[in-house]
Amino acid sequence: MSRTQPADADQADAGQADASHAKADAARPGPERRSSTAELAAWDALLAVHQRVNQIIERDLWRQYTLAPRQLTILRCVADAPGRRIGLPALRGKLGLSAADTSRLCHVLETRGLLTRRRASQSSVLTLTDLGAELTRLALETQLDDIRTHLLGRLGPEEVTALATMLTRINQP
Repeated sequence: MSRTQPADADQADAGQADASHAKADAARPGPERRSSTAELAAWDALLAVHQRVNQIIERDLWRQYTLAPRQLTILRCVADAPGRRIGLPALRGKLGLSAADTSRLCHVLETRGLLTRRRASQSSVLTLTDLGAELTRLALETQLDDIRTHLLGRLGPEEVTALATMLTRINQP
């Protein structure tokens, strides 16, 4: 190989990178929007509300049910699945967690008698027990009470609808 080939390739890559950066720069808002106080205030408020309400929910779930929010999410996913059964790979997909983390969290729930695990072909299937269904129902009531008290209860019905609409739109890919 000659030395000109890598240099030519580097120049081509640099040209593509410059074009890519130019497109990204063109898509950015103008200087007047980069330091928008309102936008930063909205972001800071969203983070603060999320942290405050999550801390309350986490505290109440642990105090009342010795249950972490992620564990409740697992129980809810299984409860919402047809027949209260879900495959471990499907659950991992819903949670966005690693196989090890999902398995570890499910093991704790199995130990407490809230889930059963059965081997099926190449994976495991989780089933919500009656005890798990009852605990899920109670814990979801607690979570919803906290959400109503510390978040949605501070808004009127139209504001709740508007908030749900805005957050759904923001969450679209």
